[in-house]
Amino acid sequence: MTDKDVTVRASVRGLRAAEIVGTATQAYSMAVISLTQILAAGWPAGHTVTPGAVDPRIPRENDFLVVKGKVRQIKFADPIAVSGVVVRVNLTVAG
Repeated sequence: MTDKDVTVRASVRGLRAAEIVGTATQAYSMAVISLTQILAAGWPAGHTVTPGAVDPRIPRENDFLVVKGKVRQIKFADPIAVSGVVVRVNLTVAG
């Protein structure tokens, strides 16, 4: 594992018909991850969280997720916070 890679547990499913809008296709999937493994790995190395700035620990557009050996590109990340703490991240992935 490099400072750019971290293994995370994810729940992955295909898009529902109502979620296929705009440029999204049936090749897109939804993935839900927790930051637990990201925080434990200290990913990304060397970055700190600055109040008011985008949290560098949250995967962003054009990062990649490997699901069952298949590389999928992150198209959208939606962090879900409770009381100001990110508890999960909903990802839309292509591929």
